[in-house]
Amino acid sequence: MGLLAFDTQTTFFKQVANRVLAAGSNSGDDITVTCSPGITPMLTVISGTHDAQKSGGHNHALANGSSYIAYDLYTDSSFATVVQNNTPISLTAHDSTFTVGLFGRAFGADATSPLQAGDYADTINVTISF
Repeated sequence: MGLLAFDTQTTFFKQVANRVLAAGSNSGDDITVTCSPGITPMLTVISGTHDAQKSGGHNHALANGSSYIAYDLYTDSSFATVVQNNTPISLTAHDSTFTVGLFGRAFGADATSPLQAGDYADTINVTISF
């Protein structure tokens, strides 16, 4: 399981970004997948729970009740390559352990429309194939 946290922001934030990290027992580490030698796994983002509420050409939405914040996932820390739903991503190999390199960037309010205060969340469905 992975966790993407944008921490506390003002209701007027413009953009905030962070890396998707492992949750649970490996909390704070990169997400990894271990396979038998010679196997190369692929990760595919299927959809997010609130994708129907996305806006501004972005792929996903974080929800707080009926308020939403658009966000995208990326395969690089420079945020150049957006992860598209249903498009397989090759994982980076380190022997038989593969690192899931995902980054997220949320797009906040404009100068005249502050966001509703509160906690925003989304659940992303992914598959790993090998």
